Amino acid sequence: MGYERTAYGHYTIGDIIMNPEIKEGSLSVGEESHQFLEALVVSDGFSELLQPFESIVEAFRYAFSLGFLNGQKGVREGAASTISPRQFISRDYYDLLEEEALSSSKSIGMLISEYAEGGIVLIRNLMPETVISAIDI
Repeated sequence: MGYERTAYGHYTIGDIIMNPEIKEGSLSVGEESHQFLEALVVSDGFSELLQPFESIVEAFRYAFSLGFLNGQKGVREGAASTISPRQFISRDYYDLLEEEALSSSKSIGMLISEYAEGGIVLIRNLMPETVISAIDI
């Protein structure tokens, strides 16, 4: 599926009409945040209460949602660790983030990543230290 230009100068991806000023961008979090998300993914020996997610993408999606709903963004620190663009499709959130992308001159992927970083901070702050040390973060 490729981009097509409409008569109005917008680009379409499937059924989504995108403003040419808004870039899709990529999804990433800092290395430490990525390790935190990995620790929240189910593995042998831990209960689902400590590791409730089936994949990093699922944990990333939850962190993004939490950050977005609370208006909390974070800044990536350290090296970037990418999130699979085939499993988390940033353009699915185009309508939700279109205005903010235009006003901030940031890509949709960057905004999603910032909200995910903010959500990770919220999750960390809500988890007791004993839980964080138990899942070896």
